[in-house]
Amino acid sequence: MSSNNKLCVKLIHCGNKNIANSVDDAQKNVFFMPIGFCALGYELKANGFDVEVIHSDLIDRERILDTIDFNNVDAIGFDCHWANQSLGVIETAEYIKKVNPEIFVFLGGYTASLFSEEIVREYPQVNAVIRGDGEVPIVELCRALYENKISPNPNYKLLKEVQNLVWRDSEGNVISNEFSYIGTQEKIDNLNFAALDLLKDWEQYRMLSKFWTRFDEINSGPLFFLCIGRGCQYACLFCGGNCEAQRRMNNRNSVAIRSIDSVLSTIKDAVSMGFTTMYTCFEFEGSEEWYIELLNRIKQEGIDINFIYGSWRLPSKELIDAFSECCTQVMMEISPETGDEELRRINKDIRLYYSNEELEECLEYIRAKKNIKIQLYYGYFLVKDTEQTIENTLKYIMKLAIRFSDFVEQEYFNFSTDPGSLIFFYPEKYDIEMGVRSFKDYIEYIKENYINNKESSADLRVFNPRNMSIETVGEIDRKIRLFNYLFSTYRGTVSTILKRTENPDIIVSLLKDNNLLDSTKNKLMPEEFKELLVNACNRSNCLDAELLRIISIECERQKMEYKAAKPAPQIWLEEVPDKLEGSETVEAMMDFINKENKAPKEDIDFDFDFL
Repeated sequence: MSSNNKLCVKLIHCGNKNIANSVDDAQKNVFFMPIGFCALGYELKANGFDVEVIHSDLIDRERILDTIDFNNVDAIGFDCHWANQSLGVIETAEYIKKVNPEIFVFLGGYTASLFSEEIVREYPQVNAVIRGDGEVPIVELCRALYENKISPNPNYKLLKEVQNLVWRDSEGNVISNEFSYIGTQEKIDNLNFAALDLLKDWEQYRMLSKFWTRFDEINSGPLFFLCIGRGCQYACLFCGGNCEAQRRMNNRNSVAIRSIDSVLSTIKDAVSMGFTTMYTCFEFEGSEEWYIELLNRIKQEGIDINFIYGSWRLPSKELIDAFSECCTQVMMEISPETGDEELRRINKDIRLYYSNEELEECLEYIRAKKNIKIQLYYGYFLVKDTEQTIENTLKYIMKLAIRFSDFVEQEYFNFSTDPGSLIFFYPEKYDIEMGVRSFKDYIEYIKENYINNKESSADLRVFNPRNMSIETVGEIDRKIRLFNYLFSTYRGTVSTILKRTENPDIIVSLLKDNNLLDSTKNKLMPEEFKELLVNACNRSNCLDAELLRIISIECERQKMEYKAAKPAPQIWLEEVPDKLEGSETVEAMMDFINKENKAPKEDIDFDFDFL
C-alpha cells in the first residue's frame, strides 16, 4: 500500500493489447474505452482520491513496471464491459496481484456485472465487482478502502455498505450487497464525460480515435463518444444491451436521458480538447425530437462539428434535415441486419422494424444531402436464418451497392452474440446452440480462438443455429468470408462485374464455385488466388480481356503492398472506367485503385484470416 494520506487508484482499460501476455495481441475491437470510464475517474478525483486512467494499448508492455509503481497503488479498477476484454482483464489482474498482493482489484461493466458472482468466486485475483451504474458505488468503495488504509485495525466489513458491490470476505465467502444504486438523470447530468485528461497519454488516444470509413471528410478528425443517456426500451434478439439485459446487469427498468444543456456542455468540453466528431448510438421513444432540439442548439451556438449517428430505426426526414443543416459532415449508421424482411421482423424489436422499400426511400432522400454519408450493417446468424435468407441478404447488399455506392458503404459480418442478449439468455427458445454459458467459457473461448488458432476476426461467433449442420454453417462462413475478401482485395473486379451486369447472381455464383470456395481453407499467394478467380469468372461467363486485366492489376497490387482492410471489409463499388486503352492502361488502373483505402491499415498474409 502507498504511504501517503490519499488512496491511490488506477483505472485500467484493457484494449487489444494484453499487458500480461504478449501472445494475446489480436484485434478484438475493444480499443475505445467505455463511454463513462473517465467520468468514474473524475468522480474519484472530485472526492479527494489520487486517480489515473491507464489504457493498455498506449503503454509499453515491456516497461509496465516502470510506467506504474504498483507498490504505491492501493486499488485498481478494470472495466470489463465487452466479453472480448475478459482474458486480458483477468490475466492483467493476476499479474498485478503477483507484483503486489495487497492491491484491491475490482471490476465493472456489462460483462462483469452479468457474471459478477462467478468472477468473484472463481478468480482470486479479483476482490470485487461493481454491478450496474458505478459512479456512486466506486466512491463508496474507495472511501471504505481508505478507512481501512488509515485505520490501525482494518475492518473489511465496511465493504458491506457499498451499494451494488459483489465481494469476497476474509473467509472466501461471496457476498452480494444490495443492488440499490441506479443513476438518475440528475446524477448523470452532473458527470464529467469529457475528463479524458485523467488518461495517461490522452492526446495519443485522441489521435488514434478515428471512425473507420472511406469518406475522408468523416474519418479525418478525432472521434468522441457522446453519452446521451442510459438504459434501453427495446428487445432486439441479438443485442446485449436490450431491456431485459438492462434489468439483469444494471437493475434498470427505464431509460435515463441527459438534458440538452448537459450534453451540449460535454460537446463543448470535447471540442476544446480537440475532438471534432461526435458519435452517438442511443435512441428511445421520442428521441428524434430530443436530437432535433440538440442539433438546433448546436447550430445556434455556432459549434462546428461532424456527427456520427447510430440509428436503430429509420431516421425521419425531419431528423435528416436537422443533421444536414446543423453539422458540417454527417455519417448515419443504419442496421437492417438482413435483406430478408420477415427475418428482420423476427429479430428486431417490432417498434424499430422497417421494410426494404422504406429503407430505399430513406436512402433516396438522403442522397440529396451532400454532407450525409451512410453505413449499413448486416449480421449472421440471425434467429431463423437459413442458407436462402443469407443468400438473399448478399444479393440485397449488392443491389444497394449498385444503386447507392456514391454515399453508402455496407458491412456483413458474423454476430458474436453478446452476453446479455436474448439469444444468450434463451438459446433453446430461439433454436440456438450456445458455445459459452459462463465467464469461464468466454475466457477459454478467447484463448482457443485468439491465441491457439490465431483468429483475427474482431467478433467471435460463440453459437451455432440448430437448424443447420456444422458443415452448412462452415460453408456459409466461408462464403461470406470470400464475399468480404473479394470486396476488400478485388474491389475493382467485383465493381466491374456488378456495374456491367447489374446482376448480383453472378457474384453469388462465384461464391458457390467449389474451387474458389475451397481457397478460403488455405493460405494462398496472390498468383494462386488470381488463377482460381480467373477460372471461376470464366465458368460464370463474365470473363473478358478487360476484366482479366483488372484482376491482374489487383493481384499485382497485393504482391506489392501486403496490406488489406480492417477485419470487417466494407461493401461499395468503385467507379471503374468502362474500358481502358493505350500503353498506359496498367499504370492508369494502378493509380486509380491506389486512391482508395487511405485510412491506417494492418499487415496481413494473403489469406482469409482477417475476415
